[in-house]
Amino acid sequence: FFYVRPERTAEFENVAKRLSEVLDKTEDPVRKQQAAGWKIFKSVEAPRESVIYVFVLNPAVPGSDYDPVQVFSEGLPTEAHALYESLKNATIRIERMGLGRLR
Repeated sequence: FFYVRPERTAEFENVAKRLSEVLDKTEDPVRKQQAAGWKIFKSVEAPRESVIYVFVLNPAVPGSDYDPVQVFSEGLPTEAHALYESLKNATIRIERMGLGRLR
């Protein structure tokens, strides 16, 4: 879960768009597997102190790195730092949640 400053949603969504573009163009077989199951959702409720974006990784590729900054470093090395700064400035906090299937 990415909790994003309401006034910076356009900045965050640009970073998410660039992430999708990198994953769509990758030749790396692991990144291709990741791209197939990596979905990004935005909360539809009116924002309060933040707008929530959810990265769903289903199925997750075991043992692989899903860090967006790492993906940018590999796919857009000249833009990676600027994209990281945009991500950092737009995000209030990040929460991770691993889920196990009950049935």
